[in-house]
Amino acid sequence: MDRFSKTTEIDTAEITAATMEDDTPKKSKATNIIALVLCLLIAVIVWIFVMETDTNYIEKSLDSVPVYGDYVDQSPIDHTTIVVKGIRKNVIDISANDLKLVALVDGGYDVYLTEEKGGRFIVELQFEPSNDIVVTVREK
Repeated sequence: MDRFSKTTEIDTAEITAATMEDDTPKKSKATNIIALVLCLLIAVIVWIFVMETDTNYIEKSLDSVPVYGDYVDQSPIDHTTIVVKGIRKNVIDISANDLKLVALVDGGYDVYLTEEKGGRFIVELQFEPSNDIVVTVREK
């Protein structure tokens, strides 16, 4: 019986050694590259979604905005600094060259957008207590 129990022990050891070998398939480099590309693609899609749905209001100061006399068709009589407010993706698209202020006789202003931006945005002129000229930009 001792002989039988030794045989059993040897068989058990052989079986244990055989099961300890790594039977899991090796991942190929192609599989790793595909996983990396998929992760990168998902990250880009999420980033685009967040940027398009970003509704954070920001303010941007624009220097050298042209100020016109009675009509925009005339040459500018002065340049001023204004504050542009609105949703981030709208405000980023506006520059000082896109806005034109018209000084009115009563001391106020009207604001206009260039033709290129005028088709996409609406601007509203406001005056702050600090005497800053503030333009709010909205999409049409």
